[in-house]
Amino acid sequence: MTRPEDDTPEGATFLSRAVVLLLENRMGSAAVPLAERVARTAETHMGPDAPKTLSVQANLASVYDQVGEHRRGARLLEKVIASRTAQLGPEHPDVWDAYNNLGGIYLTLGEYEKSARIVEGLIAHRTKELGPADRRTLMARNNLAVITRRAGRRDDAVTLWEAVLPEFEAALGEDDTDTIAVRAALFQARKDRGGTGRTADLTEVEERIARFAGSSGEPTQEAVAALVERATALRDQGRYDEAVTGYREAIERGCAALGPGHPVMVSARYRMAHALQARGDAETALAEAEEALAFADRSLGRLHYETLMAAASVLSLLLRLERLQEYQDLLEMRLADVIERLGFGHPLVRALAARRASLALNRPVRP
Repeated sequence: MTRPEDDTPEGATFLSRAVVLLLENRMGSAAVPLAERVARTAETHMGPDAPKTLSVQANLASVYDQVGEHRRGARLLEKVIASRTAQLGPEHPDVWDAYNNLGGIYLTLGEYEKSARIVEGLIAHRTKELGPADRRTLMARNNLAVITRRAGRRDDAVTLWEAVLPEFEAALGEDDTDTIAVRAALFQARKDRGGTGRTADLTEVEERIARFAGSSGEPTQEAVAALVERATALRDQGRYDEAVTGYREAIERGCAALGPGHPVMVSARYRMAHALQARGDAETALAEAEEALAFADRSLGRLHYETLMAAASVLSLLLRLERLQEYQDLLEMRLADVIERLGFGHPLVRALAARRASLALNRPVRP
């Protein structure tokens, strides 16, 4: 099916299933050539505006977004939305599914006003078509809070999460994974804002996540992710030994169920590195962060979000240990990637850039 003579509608249908599987497993780098080929084949055999062509183009946009080509993905999705709107009308679910994905890309690009406008429209549409208690409506409201927080409006984000959390609990249940995620986001937003009642909130988060993870039977991605979030909550409270134990449990269970290169496992390792560093075990922290980066490179690709965060963790630890000079090749190779994700204004990026400049000039950085 990968030979030139197999560029047929049947071949495109088969390969598009592989693209979806790769996307779902956060393996966009492997999906790029297949997704581009499927899109070309569909356009050639079915026409540029055929529903199947638009569907595979939407998948290709998601692939571009996943590998870091966000602007390219956004432009392609804008074309898909225009074609679907002309064919199906502005209220068709396929149009709004594409809008939902476009809002996520705008968020990644830092274009918060565009992202918020899309999600506000999505909330109105889903409330009308699905009802206010539908999971997809509630998740759109959660997404608006995420955008608001990323835009720096922390008080407004807290207000949005405080309003929607009781509705998540009433509609989906207190131990639903999305409810837990919203509760954890509200806790973190309150913490970032410097609000009160943090300990009680954290205890509630830990208890609910622990109940969910403990009742899940066979380890699933959701159960392992819940264990990771519980360990992160412990870390944020300063309970570093308990956090490290929690991360190790999540990694042990997750590697068996998901594989060591799964995004959740990469995230668990570099988060554990932060907990190890905070309790004074910087060398072990560096080893864990390096292992996270190695697994991410192998399984997720260099531009995957979790790969970039693992690289940032390694570089941050090397900076603290004053060992960047030993890793100049790594610094040169990864700094541009980290800048792309965090922005040059981020304190870590600025410190790394200053250190890189000092190494290039072979002189120390002035304090």
